[in-house]
Amino acid sequence: MARGAADFKRAVDFEKSTAPLQVCRITLGEWGLHFLSGKMEAIVAGVDGVRLELYADDAFWDLGMNSADIAIGNQVPKRSHLITQKLGERSFYAYASESYLRSHPDAVNADSWDKQVWAGYCGSRARLKSAQVLSEILAGNECSFAVNSSVALLKILMSGRAMGVLPDWIGEHENLIRLSDRPLARNTSWMSFHERLKLRPKLSEVKRRIVGIYKSRYELTDRIVVTGGP
Repeated sequence: MARGAADFKRAVDFEKSTAPLQVCRITLGEWGLHFLSGKMEAIVAGVDGVRLELYADDAFWDLGMNSADIAIGNQVPKRSHLITQKLGERSFYAYASESYLRSHPDAVNADSWDKQVWAGYCGSRARLKSAQVLSEILAGNECSFAVNSSVALLKILMSGRAMGVLPDWIGEHENLIRLSDRPLARNTSWMSFHERLKLRPKLSEVKRRIVGIYKSRYELTDRIVVTGGP
């Protein structure tokens, strides 16, 4: 019954596809928010009457419950009425700034990692893939800095106070140095959306552009990794 009610409300929303302002709700992780928030012009240029709402949430939103129009994450939705599109395979590596490496030159050797200064996640973010990888590196010991914000983690690494584990499509494009030749872990990035999105041409165009933006970033990242890092 709950799903039926949600689907009915969704149908009513889609009947308003000719409304002057159409809202596109996108749920994605904090790294996705950090990335896409710098791409607004590429997403909406020439697409008038669209309001973008980006929700940074590492928990998967159920699009079938009318919570969002588009979801981006590393989980494949199980509902048959959702369309799923693979964005790419991503890797995790250890990264540090030049200033950290000047004071910790042995950090380039993975054998020293259990003795290095690390920054990682706490709270609900401790279940993320990068947090699990860091826990394995530290063999259960605590990292020196822990935050529940990905952007805060990035700032700590860029300050030179610690090293950390990042997804390659973020780490390779910041002022950081990749320390591991082989991925420490991998996952798959997915986009999912409701099949009725095709009834809203403006939102479908927004979706198409976002797919292109992600794939371009992933392709560029792969070329950087293949050529040996920044």
